[in-house]
Amino acid sequence: MQWKNKRQYNSYTIRLKDVKSCQFINRSSTNFIEQLTLTFTFKDNAKSNLTLDFYHNELDSTEIADELQLIQKWDKLINERMKEID
Repeated sequence: MQWKNKRQYNSYTIRLKDVKSCQFINRSSTNFIEQLTLTFTFKDNAKSNLTLDFYHNELDSTEIADELQLIQKWDKLINERMKEID
């Protein structure tokens, strides 16, 4: 698969039992989405927050596709699962 940008892709394994919170962040200006991220804060304060970009207007195509629905889905699933773990 070829990408039209120079974004670097990484894989992460996140143990939800180690996560304190997962927050969906939508950085937008008027009618324009700049960045969509999920930010994980860990129970162990020695671990840095982990931010996963779902969309970034400077790195991705200029038109957003289904990223907003996708990140909302993952935010809901992750937070529901974290409640079950506690």
